[in-house]
Amino acid sequence: SCVLPKELRFVTYNVWFSSRNQEARAKALIKLVLEQDPHIICLQEVTPVFLEILTANPRIQSEFFISDAVGSTLRGSKLQYGVLMCISKKLRLEDWALHVVPSRMNRRILIATLQLAPNEIARIATGHLESMDNVETRKQQLEAGFKLLETPSTAQQKEMQRATTTTITKSCFFLGDFNFDADDTDSKEKKAIPTDFKDVWLEVYPKKTKKESYTVLDMQMRIDQIHYKSTSFVPKSIVRIGREPIGNLKVRDQPDGENTGESSTNSSNQNFGSGVIGHSTLKDDDLERPSDHCGLSVTFDANRNFAGKSAPDK
Repeated sequence: SCVLPKELRFVTYNVWFSSRNQEARAKALIKLVLEQDPHIICLQEVTPVFLEILTANPRIQSEFFISDAVGSTLRGSKLQYGVLMCISKKLRLEDWALHVVPSRMNRRILIATLQLAPNEIARIATGHLESMDNVETRKQQLEAGFKLLETPSTAQQKEMQRATTTTITKSCFFLGDFNFDADDTDSKEKKAIPTDFKDVWLEVYPKKTKKESYTVLDMQMRIDQIHYKSTSFVPKSIVRIGREPIGNLKVRDQPDGENTGESSTNSSNQNFGSGVIGHSTLKDDDLERPSDHCGLSVTFDANRNFAGKSAPDK
């Protein structure tokens, strides 16, 4: 039988589907993610090229279950990409499933179920919500995603009930690129998030400024988010990762729309009005980062009061 872990460590990261410096960015990003020593890795905008580099990594191969190691779930006519999850083999993975939600961009939500103890499960979801000015679609995706997250299948429920005579305790975590600013007080999408779920960033940093909280590198927007509901785990720390350049690697001079792997109907710069491909060119230098987003690395403690302390950003 499994024993409830003392902590759970997650990383969520939109890896950026652009082909610009893609191999170097992918290797740097994977190295950075593994330095966090995570139990659960949630990735968005995973392309076949990124997946090939990821699955060739020895630590990923030896230490993690991969939700799709061959890329069969990646979708798109001009550009194939999707969401992916890697879960430590130290944890007991019961199942995972990719769920269809309302979308015109092939966006789906991936949900895994872990058995953490005889009477304790965790449900983990990751998603990349609809881009551009699609508020209503994002609301529908959130409503569907949280409902799926909180409702294990009938077969799962029966199996868990057979395994124990006590009540099953469930912790739920939703991580990913939500494509709206969590700090926008007028956001309509926020109303679609159940009120009993907590925003981890705000739990740890209730007074951070927008400049200290952004996850899109060239804009002060916090679109990468982690929401949770649990009586068994509390957030101990959360940090942004990937804000530093990859050595002295330069951003290539490349006209918008050329050789980026992005289609005109799906580009991030259209979504947020940025003057660059994606979000990754900073205004004050010409150095490449692992992605156009920051990643988020979070640690949850089991059965322990939240202390409000956190490590500095990396």
